[in-house]
Amino acid sequence: MESPPMNSFSSGIDEAEDEWSQHNSKKLIDTSVKGLRGSIPKDFPYFHVEFELNKGFVHVIEDEQQFKANFGLNVIRGML
Repeated sequence: MESPPMNSFSSGIDEAEDEWSQHNSKKLIDTSVKGLRGSIPKDFPYFHVEFELNKGFVHVIEDEQQFKANFGLNVIRGML
């Protein structure tokens, strides 16, 4: 079961996906098994959020120019 913060980030990424992605690869990668380094290919741009030790997810950013640097902060603001 996902916590409210996990749901907020998951929803935020899903909503913003059209701006970032050139493909329809809406995918959150769970980092709880392999960790961040084992979950994402080297030199790929990504957004990562961790909720507790070994629990989080990462999303590959396909269009870095469209990705807003304050995305994570805006999701947290929306939770408050």
